[in-house]
Amino acid sequence: MGVENFHLFFLVPTGRGTDIEDITPEMYEERIQNTLAKTTKYKLNVKPSCAPQFMRIAKDQGVDMSRWVRGCMAGLYYCRIYPSGEVTPCPYMPVTLGNIREKSFKDIWTNSEVFKSLRDFDQLKGKCRICDHQEDCGGCRARAYGVTAYQMDFCGALHEPTEMKGDYLEDDPWCNYQPKGSDSKKDKQ
Repeated sequence: MGVENFHLFFLVPTGRGTDIEDITPEMYEERIQNTLAKTTKYKLNVKPSCAPQFMRIAKDQGVDMSRWVRGCMAGLYYCRIYPSGEVTPCPYMPVTLGNIREKSFKDIWTNSEVFKSLRDFDQLKGKCRICDHQEDCGGCRARAYGVTAYQMDFCGALHEPTEMKGDYLEDDPWCNYQPKGSDSKKDKQ
């Protein structure tokens, strides 16, 4: 068929995806393993989105990872800028960190406390905080936010950091990897 690229997206439980039943962490990991096997077999370039564990699994399978930067890139390598100028860490985190019509992008990118915390892996919580795959995975920060939010956040409703309804620094709930020294229940820091 001439297909060269395969873009893989997984659900992030924010916005309209909040109440959608989804796959288990075990099924998620199995899907990634199967995708890696098939893309290797058929020589496809796979572009995983919202699947940071992809990096850990690819590394474990000995896949050349040079074409990917890391798992979750929110606030590290990319962000979202709305047409209105509002800047968010990623398309699935409904928190505005500033507006480029009011201050420079450089100022927002450099000085936002949320951006700073996303870049400081010591601020991660639970097993993500002690994980040996922090540098290449990092867990999905939007998924952590969405699962810990105590009420539904609809797409388009942006909040100030002080109004955040979830914790983006928590564990990625889809990760079933247990880092060395972690408690298999829940590692709270």
